[in-house]
Amino acid sequence: MAIIDFYIRNQKLSKTGPKIVADSVNYVDCSFTFRTDDWDGIDKWVVFKKGEESYRVNLEENSIPKEAGLNLGEGIWNVSLFGENSEGTKRITTNSVTVEVAKSAIPEGGALPVIALSEAEQISAKAQRALDLANEVFLKAENGDFNGEPGPQGPKGEKGTDGNVLFSDLSDEQKASLKGETGETGPQGPAGYSPVKGVDYFTEEEKTEMINSVLEQIPFYDGSVG
Repeated sequence: MAIIDFYIRNQKLSKTGPKIVADSVNYVDCSFTFRTDDWDGIDKWVVFKKGEESYRVNLEENSIPKEAGLNLGEGIWNVSLFGENSEGTKRITTNSVTVEVAKSAIPEGGALPVIALSEAEQISAKAQRALDLANEVFLKAENGDFNGEPGPQGPKGEKGTDGNVLFSDLSDEQKASLKGETGETGPQGPAGYSPVKGVDYFTEEEKTEMINSVLEQIPFYDGSVG
């Protein structure tokens, strides 16, 4: 079974899907995904047109199952949608996208023997399948298929501080980051005052002499009276 996926956002129509080949019977499914609610509650129709051929299919349950007999012939088909409400006061249309149906290779006569693919053909087939898958993923991403619903709002956090930060609240690393670079060496200051001997200081020997001199000038009292 082959499935062609159609995506509708407002009036923009896009599609993904495998290659379709003619002469297949009750094999192709079509799926329609409406990404906006403006198509809700109206009758939807899908139009397939190739040259003078035109088919209009009423879209039920957003799909056209293979049992509906969508057996498209060889060629390029233009596919579009439109929708109308029951009162006939509202109509929505879309752009058209193309579905290419390749010519089939139904053999005539007896059954053909099975011919195994060469190694090069197998590699080419795998590369084509990988390319088709990458294109399909790209279109789905563009159409928002991988966009999940927003999650629930988290609990309210605790009230923070008043915004004043003390130096003591900082970590050692933060304190270190506040230290500036070492400045240049300043000019040498003026020479300090040099103390003068005999004025600002005395040697131990001089201090002893001064003390003895003072003691010699004090009268001696032997303890006698009169």
